Amino acid sequence: MRGVWYYYNRGINGNTNIRFGDDRMYKPMEEIQREYDGLWVFMINCNKNERGSIIGGEVVLQSKSMGEILRNMVSYDKNVSSTYVRYIGELPEGVALLL
Repeated sequence: MRGVWYYYNRGINGNTNIRFGDDRMYKPMEEIQREYDGLWVFMINCNKNERGSIIGGEVVLQSKSMGEILRNMVSYDKNVSSTYVRYIGELPEGVALLL
């Protein structure tokens, strides 16, 4: 399974101790897939194409642990619009997701 999305459409406030993306500028999905392969990412200000697929956004958190992303994304100190959590790449063997 490649690229699993979780959608949250709300603002987030607070501070975080998790690692931020290398730079928090808008990037197209192709660039995000190259840079963050094998990691969970938390993205803000995402854009969709006419079919509703994500075409880019700002990576603000990255981790090998989905739990770490989910625990820390609520601490992100910005008012944002559309936000997403996504695993970039192929899920490791033995990992399953319930949607």
